[in-house]
Amino acid sequence: MHTLWQATIKFGRPGQSKTDDELTEHLTDTFHTGKKALKAVKQLWGNSLDDLAACERKARKFHKNMTFDGIGDIRVCVEAEREKWLATMGEYADAYRALAQKWLDNYDIWLEQERYDKNGAFRLEDYPSRESLASKFRVHFAILPMPEPNQFVRDALTDELGKRLAADYEQRLANTTAQISRSVLDNLLGLIADTAESLANDGPIVDSENRKGPLAKLHEYLDRIPDLNITGDPTITAIAAQARTKLAFSADALRKNQQTRTLAAVHASNIAMQFGATTRKIAKAA
Repeated sequence: MHTLWQATIKFGRPGQSKTDDELTEHLTDTFHTGKKALKAVKQLWGNSLDDLAACERKARKFHKNMTFDGIGDIRVCVEAEREKWLATMGEYADAYRALAQKWLDNYDIWLEQERYDKNGAFRLEDYPSRESLASKFRVHFAILPMPEPNQFVRDALTDELGKRLAADYEQRLANTTAQISRSVLDNLLGLIADTAESLANDGPIVDSENRKGPLAKLHEYLDRIPDLNITGDPTITAIAAQARTKLAFSADALRKNQQTRTLAAVHASNIAMQFGATTRKIAKAA
């Protein structure tokens, strides 16, 4: 059985809305609505927490890209990528904490901005103290080994129920491993098909660190294939080998030479269709 790790991340930050009963009553009276027809909710902090939200989104995107659906709500990471997951999540956690501290250091400034933005609707009691807010910023991540069957049925293995529980859990783990292989295959073919479509239809060749196009994403994924192909699936191996050989074009070469771009689009389309993927708008590459 291949070693799998269950990976989790959690973030926390202050609430960004506050129901205002007085303002609700004012609106109800002004517009002569029913008592429960509307509710006034003030949005707190404006866009001052956007940097924290962006950091959280990036961390969650990385987490999703590096893990797979597991058993129930658990997401799993393969053994070979565990250290990368840990190191990168540690970097995101440090960045998140630094942004939170910067926000707290400027708390008085944010309050004054709120006073200006809310005008007469500003009420200081809507806002917690700086000290209480510090505990609202939280980031937690963990990666733990998937539990072995004997951890929870050790004392019951001598009876029939215990044996069935152990066999059932082994089957669940086997299913998870098979599901990972299917996901890797689907992701790989999807990136090849996306590359064919983009190149055939004059899509932008993007390989910057902050924003990548299909080909750059494909090259990154190909680098991960030896670690992700935990079952040694020969189809995944064959597709990856063809992609590495036939799509080994630099972004500069594709930008500068239309013939090279067309050739790459044809190669990508052929690989995708050879292994059963459907490419979409690739007429210009045909």
